[in-house]
Parts: sequence; C-alpha cells; structure tokens
Amino acid sequence: MEKLRQSFLKARRWVKRNARPLEAARWEYTFENGTKERVLEILAAYQNEDGGFGHGIEPDFWLSASSPMASWAAARILLEVKAGPDLPMVQALADYLCRTQQPTGTWPAVLPDNNAFPHAPWWHWKPGVESGGCSIPVWNLRLISSIGQDQEAVPLNTAGRRWALH
Repeated sequence: MEKLRQSFLKARRWVKRNARPLEAARWEYTFENGTKERVLEILAAYQNEDGGFGHGIEPDFWLSASSPMASWAAARILLEVKAGPDLPMVQALADYLCRTQQPTGTWPAVLPDNNAFPHAPWWHWKPGVESGGCSIPVWNLRLISSIGQDQEAVPLNTAGRRWALH
C-alpha cells in the first residue's frame, strides 16, 4: 500500500509541476475534489465560435481552428465531468459535430490547415489519405445523444450508431 501511495504522490507532483491548466484541473476534479466548473472554465478557452474545439486541446497538434479530432478530445472531457446537455458549451459542440459530419457518418481525422501549425508526424495532412474519414463516434455520439439531438440531424448508419451508444 505504501508503494501505491508513493507512486500516487510522485504522479501528483509531476502533474502539479508540469501539466497544462486543463490537465491540472482534470487531475484535481478526479483525485482532489476539484470542481467541474473549474474544468469547464478552462475548457471554454479551447472552444471556437463555431462550437468546435481547437487551440491545441489535443497536445499533438496545435491547430487553432476547430477540428473534429480536437472536438473529440473536448467531448471526452465533457463526458468525464458529466457536463449537462443544457450547457451552452455542450449544445454548441453538438451543433458543430452535426454540421461537420460527412455523409459516411464519420469526420475527417486531419484537416489540411493542420499542416500550418506544429503537429506530430501522424497528424500531417496528405491529399487522398483521408478519403474515408475517421470514425470517432463513441464520444461524439454519446455527447450528441445525451443532448437528445434528432436522429435525422445525425445521419449515421444504424450499426455505427448502435455500436457507439452501447
């Protein structure tokens, strides 16, 4: 038990010393009775006017514009802190996801604009590579469904929707 406690304290020190404010707030929420409001306050700085998220919320790429992948990262955090469906931030994100979903029911994993910002090699956009898009519906659909969006507003095939929601 002492080894576990020491490992926890070591991790806590690392987070306090090195984490971005968002990750520090998530740590505090999860382990130190931090508040959901603090996480949401910091998360709001990553949201764009179109409802999507960017600004390096996904640390491997720093695209300031909204992207489906960055918005997926935000959706994970919103679900983590159990953000309510009536929250304007959640509503705006759901609208963004509905607007940017491709006819295949997926979203593009990487956008061409990503290349103009610092990014890990796996986030480099190349023409033709993203032909099918990526399926990131697990978090996005759970978020959209928790808001009660119309099924017609989220044009996903039934199998993909069932997989994402169960």
